Amino acid sequence: MTTPPNSMDQLKLLSQMIDCMGEVIDPNMPWHQGQVFLAIALAHPESIEMRDLGKLTGLSTSAISRNVAALGEWHRLQRPGLGLVETRIDLSDRRRRPIHLSKKGITAANKLKEAMTEKLTAVLGKDKE
Repeated sequence: MTTPPNSMDQLKLLSQMIDCMGEVIDPNMPWHQGQVFLAIALAHPESIEMRDLGKLTGLSTSAISRNVAALGEWHRLQRPGLGLVETRIDLSDRRRRPIHLSKKGITAANKLKEAMTEKLTAVLGKDKE
């Protein structure tokens, strides 16, 4: 039976997860972008609204908007975004712009899940030795 990780193991695991995001997605990704990406990935295959992202992450509407733009096709600073998410206009209510993972985002989320699973197994597996 595996014992739960102690607080140092939890910090190591968190550090490794952050490293995984850098390895899989972008080594220069700000933490809030990673936080928003993870919230969108957790909603997949469903879409998620900006206001729900704010509730999940605790970020302001403007921060969510900036991070979704950076994760999308075009960054607000007039440079290409990461292309990990897409917003689509809801034809039944044009004010709504649900956010989805793009194909690239789905691939990145799957790679991230695999990498994190390996890290978690390594941290928890050492208890069996």
